[in-house]
Amino acid sequence: RCCIRDRPMPVTSRMICVVILLGATIATGQDLSVMTFNVRFDNPGDSLDRWDLRKGDIVDFIGKTQPAILGTQEGKHHQVEFMDQNLDNYTYVGVGRDHGTEAGEYCALFFDTTAVRLEESGSFWLSETGDTSSVGWDAAITRICTYARFRHANGEVFYVFNGHFDHVGALARENSARQIIDSVDVQRDKGFKVVLLGDFNSEPETKAFQVMDASMECGWRNKPSWPIGPKGTFTGFDTTREPTRHIDHIFTSGFEVLSYQHLDPRSRTGRGLSDHLPVRAELRFK
Repeated sequence: RCCIRDRPMPVTSRMICVVILLGATIATGQDLSVMTFNVRFDNPGDSLDRWDLRKGDIVDFIGKTQPAILGTQEGKHHQVEFMDQNLDNYTYVGVGRDHGTEAGEYCALFFDTTAVRLEESGSFWLSETGDTSSVGWDAAITRICTYARFRHANGEVFYVFNGHFDHVGALARENSARQIIDSVDVQRDKGFKVVLLGDFNSEPETKAFQVMDASMECGWRNKPSWPIGPKGTFTGFDTTREPTRHIDHIFTSGFEVLSYQHLDPRSRTGRGLSDHLPVRAELRFK
């Protein structure tokens, strides 16, 4: 499904050059770059932040930062298809959350086919009945998690889980965290390394975050100076102030975290690429 774009679209960012240089400096056969990015659903009411005005700069940003694994949230079918068709060497797995086909928002997992090979993938709903499309606990809407098993070019095999927790129900967020950790544990018991990433709508003091943090290594906890970049990840498209709500995270098991960054890419007109900042981690297989 990958194709080459006719013309690159420029994007400005205070962090892109840093990321590229950092990746070139630390990249070895044992390294893996992962990123989570809530790309914001295609909402016609977003005015100057509409998807059609952002999409070219988004794919240019991803193409320049080149994560081996990219978990996106909120993108609908036509959005993830646009990204797929305009990102060289990438493809994705995932389904829409409404019925498990193409309807509704995706938690898509994009991956660089020159860096990793897909071995299996699937999705489950964050609810009491995870194998069917359903709303869980006190959630306002249907929520989903997509996972995949990859084989790195160096032969290492690992799993990635990409989730998007409910924005209303605190119980739903906590139970979603427990449900995902249960699934993570199944793979860890088999000896697999695991990355868990996503928009968890959960700040560090919440129970949902603490459930994940107690079971896996939170990437930004390794150094007092991390995360590099803005403190928070949710901007609401407001670029006039530094975000403080820290709700997008990357957790790991079986990896050394080499760096952890909140990126702040901007469009050609200086606007944010989404209402969330992308989060990127450089990992090394243990």
